[in-house]
Amino acid sequence: MSKYVPNIDAMPDDAHLSAKQLSALLGPSLVTLSRWRSLGKGPPFIRLSMCSVVYPVGRYREWVRAQTYETAPR
Repeated sequence: MSKYVPNIDAMPDDAHLSAKQLSALLGPSLVTLSRWRSLGKGPPFIRLSMCSVVYPVGRYREWVRAQTYETAPR
């Protein structure tokens, strides 16, 4: 069965992605996302409870832009 990948372009900045949605969109497993959170890496998140986090779409977009590097011309 294929993963549902959210259409992030259609989402407003104040919307939120679940960890499962972010995993489908970005590629890393849920375990990797959890590890990133514990190490202070990865996109910004909001902890709703001990077992639940969400990722604000606007902050995710900012994080992606910050991860983008231009290659030097040859």
